[in-house]
Amino acid sequence: MYIEEQSTDKRILVDIELVTNEDFNIIKDLCKFDFDWSQYKSELVIS
Repeated sequence: MYIEEQSTDKRILVDIELVTNEDFNIIKDLCKFDFDWSQYKSELVIS
């Protein structure tokens, strides 16, 4: 799957994996997302 970096329009190949508790702690501290990860911690989110 590809994601697109908005600032550059660059497409980046990514792997999709389940988020572990350790991953969750790192992600929520980064503050790089426009949504609250804590709302989805126990959910399976599928696009």
